[in-house]
Amino acid sequence: MKQLKGLIAFFAFVSVFAACKKEYSREKDNGANTLSQWEFKEGATQYNGSVDTAFVDTTGGIQFLTIEGTSLDRSKKISLGVFSQDLKAGTYSSPTAFIDFLDNGAVVYESDITAIGQFTIVISKIDSIGVSGTFSGKVKDSNGNPKDV
Repeated sequence: MKQLKGLIAFFAFVSVFAACKKEYSREKDNGANTLSQWEFKEGATQYNGSVDTAFVDTTGGIQFLTIEGTSLDRSKKISLGVFSQDLKAGTYSSPTAFIDFLDNGAVVYESDITAIGQFTIVISKIDSIGVSGTFSGKVKDSNGNPKDV
């Protein structure tokens, strides 16, 4: 039953993500001089880049935060998401916190929505200007193997 609820929540998030209307973005900045950055490490490999956009959308009383970014060479893309009835500073864990990380369009890492509490996003600050925080935990690689980021 919990897995079914998680799957329903995930598909609700994806459908809302595709229908979002309001966006605050930095596309014209091209990421070169922005203070909005993301980074993580898996094993000995370090990934980083610029945050291109972050937005909150509300549907049916649920708030959805989406943060998207790219590596400096634009080959890698990251998408982080959180949903909650009352989105505020705090700790959010899977299945209400998500990550997708792609390299040239191919999935490298993604959250496992059935791994409850294994991936965490900590929002330290969120307001109408921006959002900051950290993320960590277990994800799946492209072969379904668990990895720590």
